[in-house]
Amino acid sequence: MGSRSVGLTIHSGLGEGVTILLSSGPEYPSVLSESALDFIDSTINPGKLNGTIVTIHGFASLMSRIKKPGEPLFPGWPNGDAGERIAWSIFDEILKYIDYAIFLEGPEPGMHSFPHASIISIDDPPTMSCHPELLKIMGHEIIIEKRGSKGNLPIEAQREFGLPMLITQIDETSPRIEMLSWTVEKVLNFLAYARMIESCPVIPDRTFIASVDGEVRSSMEGEMELSFRLGDFLSEGEKVGTIDIKNSKPMQAIENEKNGYVVRRRNGGHVMVDDLIYSLLEVRYLGSDPGKSLCRTALDNSNMCDVNLKPNNLFHGLKKA
Repeated sequence: MGSRSVGLTIHSGLGEGVTILLSSGPEYPSVLSESALDFIDSTINPGKLNGTIVTIHGFASLMSRIKKPGEPLFPGWPNGDAGERIAWSIFDEILKYIDYAIFLEGPEPGMHSFPHASIISIDDPPTMSCHPELLKIMGHEIIIEKRGSKGNLPIEAQREFGLPMLITQIDETSPRIEMLSWTVEKVLNFLAYARMIESCPVIPDRTFIASVDGEVRSSMEGEMELSFRLGDFLSEGEKVGTIDIKNSKPMQAIENEKNGYVVRRRNGGHVMVDDLIYSLLEVRYLGSDPGKSLCRTALDNSNMCDVNLKPNNLFHGLKKA
């Protein structure tokens, strides 16, 4: 396949455990995610592995060359164009033999976000890429529900094979060593949970599940500056930045439209009309316990056994909306 080829590594253990796929993507390439895959591959001892690990190297880079982000392509077609044939081969030759798939997603170009897990869902027919309990045991502090569509890999893999796709979203603006360690820990936690390796998962004492409640997009073109950081709480009506329009004075203010925590923001610089500037999570209080208040649900891990718990301070000191 030349430039359309990917590398494949298969580690077959001594036992007859589950088969797990490790890959970058599914949408955005990331040097860091490929480094994490290489590190995990290099540390696996097949003599102590129970089950099989299949690693696809360069998958996200391949996908970025044959499709646009969000473009429906899967499950593909054996007699279609090059992209459809590649998609069909991935489904027919790999995915239908897998029990779980772990994807390490790179950042959306120009955006900065909390490292998190993603659940992709659609309403027609109702489909969810995986159950949140699986992402919880990976040790994620926050799981964000996102909308997908027919033809997306996470949706079609679940629909065709019942294959849970565990998506870990990487932030490449974080310190490289810290982010690499964070990413590898999530994968090893799941391998331990699946009894593939001898280890005790380290997970937060709480895992938040949230839906992106609001997206703020640019209504004009110009040079943008933002006055808030990722994780800040923004109040409705608050001035959060400016856009400098060429040959226009004064600069145009950006006003926030909802109460919520910033979980994704553009890095700044030149923006076009309708570019995403930032995303918010709406904050709700349930009773008097702010530790279980973020959006729809909070998973309480306190009754789990065979794990080491660590405090989840991601949204420490929540403000009341």
